[in-house]
Amino acid sequence: CLSAFGITAIRVATSAHKSAMKYYTLGEGANALKVSACCLGTMTWGEQNTESEAHEQLSAALELGVNFIDVAELYPVPPKKESYGATESIIGNWLRADPSRREKVVLASKVASRSGGARLAHMLSGRDYPAGTEPPTELALSRTQILAACEGSLKRLGVECIDLYQLHWPDRATNVFDARAYTRASELATFTPFDETVGAVGELLKSGKIKQWGISNENAAYGALAGGTLSGKYIRAVDGSLETKAKKARHALFPLFQPRYWSGAAVATTEKLVELAAKFSLTPSQLSLLWARDREYMGSVIIGATSLQQLTENIATFELPGLSDEQVAEIDAASSEMFTPYYSRVGEFKIVREV
Repeated sequence: CLSAFGITAIRVATSAHKSAMKYYTLGEGANALKVSACCLGTMTWGEQNTESEAHEQLSAALELGVNFIDVAELYPVPPKKESYGATESIIGNWLRADPSRREKVVLASKVASRSGGARLAHMLSGRDYPAGTEPPTELALSRTQILAACEGSLKRLGVECIDLYQLHWPDRATNVFDARAYTRASELATFTPFDETVGAVGELLKSGKIKQWGISNENAAYGALAGGTLSGKYIRAVDGSLETKAKKARHALFPLFQPRYWSGAAVATTEKLVELAAKFSLTPSQLSLLWARDREYMGSVIIGATSLQQLTENIATFELPGLSDEQVAEIDAASSEMFTPYYSRVGEFKIVREV
């Protein structure tokens, strides 16, 4: 989810259909961005989704009033050397097929940061460094890497400017993804100085290669549907596993990628929320997306889908009435266990499998 402060909300009826999509203005001045309350996530494209499926989703989302597209040089996930940058290339091909689309969409991308081990080492050589520059040996939010990463993203997307450019996660050690408390033992001996990182972003702004910049995953990161878990499609089995009838289900395909989303605490909370959704005459996905949409700090909620049906149903949710204060209170009460780390009770389920 993308949150922002000082945002302005407007509602515009699209010519494609009779309903309306809500939009927010992010930033100020000539480079302010008008973004739809629903943002199209893309990280399955090139892995769980083919290029043709991605293009179908892009066209359908635009027709339904979604103008905000979120991508990253890292995508698709799980990250692999063979697929590095593929999602940006897929979007670039869609834009090239009809150049008029560029002015209709707001493109957001991200630069990857420091990561332990060799898991993302392939990204170092995949960036677009100036001639004669030796690729660094470790990912970091340094000037050299930020400028090279942005150049690579611009070329894959086939555009001259990225509307919103974000630092995908911090260079320094901090509480992201699974940590509950910060300890000095987790501090890095060295990390890129803030002035170097911000200075590089400033160069991109001055050169016109980006319009706005932001940060991502500065606190505990979460997805509006927890990688699909909050849709209610993962069910407890008697043998201590989770089952799903859904095809191309992320946690069944890549169980080691986001175990926080199918931890014991996550599944237990989901079961309570599924019951509440039925009580409120909503689907589980609608309940979760409405809760996220109506947070006072929310600029746009990033959704993702592996099918066109999922996509259209999720986008339609953004035109439903908001939850009442009483409903929100019940949701918060049902989610109380998730206020502890959402890795709570990881390992309770031994496997996720399609049935």
